[in-house]
Amino acid sequence: MSQLVKFGDVVLKVNDKVDPQEDGLERYVAGEHMVTDDPFLREYGLVGDGYLGPAFQMRFKPGHILYGSRRTYLRKVAMSSFEGVCANTTFVLRPVNDKLAKEFLLHVMSTERFHTHSILQSKGSVNPYINFSDLVDYEFELPSLDEQARIVELMTAVDEHLDALRSQLEVAKGSRAAVLHQLLSVGGRDWAKIAMDDIFQLSNKKLGPHNEEPAIFAVSKYDGVVLAQDYFDKRIASKSLDGYKVIEVGDWVYSTIHIDEGSIAVNHFPFTGVVSPMYTSLSWNSENHDPRFFEYLLKSARAIVQYKENAQGTVNRRRSLSWKTFSGLKFDVPSLAEQKRIVEIVSSMDVVIQATEQAIVEAKVLRTTLLNQEIS
Repeated sequence: MSQLVKFGDVVLKVNDKVDPQEDGLERYVAGEHMVTDDPFLREYGLVGDGYLGPAFQMRFKPGHILYGSRRTYLRKVAMSSFEGVCANTTFVLRPVNDKLAKEFLLHVMSTERFHTHSILQSKGSVNPYINFSDLVDYEFELPSLDEQARIVELMTAVDEHLDALRSQLEVAKGSRAAVLHQLLSVGGRDWAKIAMDDIFQLSNKKLGPHNEEPAIFAVSKYDGVVLAQDYFDKRIASKSLDGYKVIEVGDWVYSTIHIDEGSIAVNHFPFTGVVSPMYTSLSWNSENHDPRFFEYLLKSARAIVQYKENAQGTVNRRRSLSWKTFSGLKFDVPSLAEQKRIVEIVSSMDVVIQATEQAIVEAKVLRTTLLNQEIS
């Protein structure tokens, strides 16, 4: 038999203020350590490794639930398996008594209904936030402990399946990196040093007069993927796009200030877009090489080493790699036939990775659906 309860009647906000160093705490959790729609804390920082601001004063213990009260649309709620400290903008929560299982509370706070309530109660526009008092009147059905245990067991099975898929993906990506590294390190008589200006030419296509708002591209700095933004900031007048560079299908682009993190990509979208002046755009200019091979090569660890060695500037001012420097980089490259063989091997591994990523997406959808069905 379930009963309708108010959040504030069954949940306590823990206000255990500490000095992390004086109290001997080893770990801290910041906002970046919590992942959207992931109920587990998988990362943390070490106290003493860097400066922790005065806001890091809230102790949490194993079994406590952490909830990010800033930008609640990010949906950051997780249960801790260790003791540590977090900022006062992260709520530390626990059940008031044993009528509410902490694992069930975690799932209640992960539902779409809870997140919607929290977002609607948020204040401020730039960095919206809530107070704990904004949550106390939130109502939900509290079932019997047996029913709570059944729902927790069901969600645990889904989470274990998700974790197994994540582990499978990590192994697949690690295998791919190892195989690619080996394939790029073979060398031989049919390998030759090729400079980038033999492969690419600098693209100077500038944005001209246009009647429609263009697609704006960005490059993910961590994996070198071109991202087509499906929005356009209406506050930017067309004249503000002067200096933006046009990239057409098949053009290459790299984030000048993030190239040493492997951010180089190809426009695989079937339409033309533009990138800001902070990107360098290149056109493929070779009939003697396979662009798919170079897509693997220029995102590889081997290439990133060269980017780091040749990037200019200081860390604080962001190290960058100009076209002049990039064009002179040289890589050992095999014959066209060997390039195609390498592409065939690596692309077959990419199929496995993509299938696993899709399985993770589907498992997450299943988790959300079950969660919202079981907890009304």
